[in-house]
Amino acid sequence: MHPEVTSDKPGNCSKCGMNLEKTTQVLAIPATAVLDTGIRKIVYIDKGNGHYVGKEVALGPKAGDYYPVLEGLEEGDKVVTSANFLIDSQSQLTGGASALYGGAMEFKEENR
Repeated sequence: MHPEVTSDKPGNCSKCGMNLEKTTQVLAIPATAVLDTGIRKIVYIDKGNGHYVGKEVALGPKAGDYYPVLEGLEEGDKVVTSANFLIDSQSQLTGGASALYGGAMEFKEENR
């Protein structure tokens, strides 16, 4: 109920007195960040200065509007959550799609 209340020992919440329960934090990304090729799930990571890297990820079952990330991303990665289809289509036009669907690739956004 109060995520800001933490403890390394069993006990009660200092705000409401309820029993504290053990929780596990999971890295999750918005469902809008995922491009599902049918075989692989791809996300684009914003590397700054108009550079994007496509990465294959392993995801757990969808929970609401999010997917838990099992493999492929690290905390702090900035994933593209909109316009990822535009980035993907541009990478296909510039020849980066073969790398994308076989592994990681990098795409530099040019002037639009």
